[in-house]
Amino acid sequence: MRAGGNRLRTGAGTRLGRGLALALLLGAGCHDWEALSQGVADGGPADTGAGDANGAGDRPDSSSAPGCDWLAGPQLTGPPVPMDDLNTAFDEIDLTVSADGLTLYFGTNRPGGLGEADVWEASRPTTMDPFTVVGPLTVVSSPVDDSRLAATADGLEAVHHSNRLGTTDLFRTVRTTVLEPFGIPELIAEVSTDQEEWNPVLSGDGLAVYFSSPGPPSLGDGKPHLLVARRPDRGSAFGAPDFVPGVATFGSYDAGPTVTADERLIVWHSIRTGGQGHEDLWYATRASTGEPFDTPRPLTALNTPDNDWKPFLRADGCELWFSSNRAGGLGGQDFYRVEVAPP
Repeated sequence: MRAGGNRLRTGAGTRLGRGLALALLLGAGCHDWEALSQGVADGGPADTGAGDANGAGDRPDSSSAPGCDWLAGPQLTGPPVPMDDLNTAFDEIDLTVSADGLTLYFGTNRPGGLGEADVWEASRPTTMDPFTVVGPLTVVSSPVDDSRLAATADGLEAVHHSNRLGTTDLFRTVRTTVLEPFGIPELIAEVSTDQEEWNPVLSGDGLAVYFSSPGPPSLGDGKPHLLVARRPDRGSAFGAPDFVPGVATFGSYDAGPTVTADERLIVWHSIRTGGQGHEDLWYATRASTGEPFDTPRPLTALNTPDNDWKPFLRADGCELWFSSNRAGGLGGQDFYRVEVAPP
């Protein structure tokens, strides 16, 4: 299997509750899963901003939504913890978690799937319990590579990437209630090209999709960069994608974006000057969505000489998951999680 980009590196269910995209909801503190999921039940935060050049709107700062402020740098509560309730000798990547913290989706090439890599589901009865693997999510998987399922705050629309049409593209699936399974995925034609697009994540309201691609648009370096496409409402097509402002650097390799609910914090993996030479975790912050992100910074406390990549943020920025093939794992790419202390 091809290394980097959308593919897994070669290694030796239940329903979605109140919605998959935990990382796209406003939170109420590091451990307050109940408050997070209640925010989904109440419809989540509204975007009433007038809109910037990319149609993002100028959302209020996090003072209206207590969480973990990364502006001065994240204060980790401890070292990353391996998620050995999910890890195997095969590869585990592209993790996303539901709003109540009880359902998890991930990509893996372990036996029992439909193809080279598939979307699998895991669940747990409470947030204090370990996850139990349910099995492959067959409705979105195929005989080739499928991964990174990420949904809106209400859990009714999800995107993932797949190379079922020959190149890796973005697909969309919907359902009318969270008690139903997702429907058959359809190509998001307006952002899919003859290049590759992968690692999508939706904003909580579904009006923005962040993803990785060498373009278009392109810096002309042949490398993937972080792009974002927006739409005025859920019934409309996405507009033309643009660079995530402040992040793109000529010659860098950027992929795997994840954002907080207010879109003021973005974490991704990158190969660029200042890292440790492989895929490293980087982050950037901004004061409001009407501004570009500030200078990207490496997550030095988490990065190793191995691959540390494919992150996923909780909505309030107080919890981060990622994959790594660092020493001490079970083999291939394994999941790790770390908490960030609230201010």
